Amino acid sequence: MTSPHFIVAAVLLAVERVAYVWIYRRPDAFASALGSLPGWRPSPVDGLATLFVAFKLLQVAVFGWWLWRAGAFTRPDRLDEPLVLASGLLLVGAGQFLNLRVFQVLGRNGVFYGNRFGLDLPWRDDFPFS
Repeated sequence: MTSPHFIVAAVLLAVERVAYVWIYRRPDAFASALGSLPGWRPSPVDGLATLFVAFKLLQVAVFGWWLWRAGAFTRPDRLDEPLVLASGLLLVGAGQFLNLRVFQVLGRNGVFYGNRFGLDLPWRDDFPFS
């Protein structure tokens, strides 16, 4: 992979992180920006949940583009290492399990910064926060 492709992928993926930092640090500005959208008045939690889905779609698109650029679709021989493939699938599965558990423990309001938008949420210390 050439460095311009790496830079494009890094910039596209960084947009999510920058947005989350901005929203966490400036929740009133985010809520105000949502309020200025014509014809759509979501709660800040709903607005952030919508952004979350958009960011996940962007991640999948960047990952697919990265695999395509690396030749994974045109050269399936690159996937012939069973240990590498199994390790990758195991790590992806573990990450998705942790994501699911975070949603189970914190709920929608907790995951999407409800406390930053004025909601009273309990402190949680069960797995994976233990």
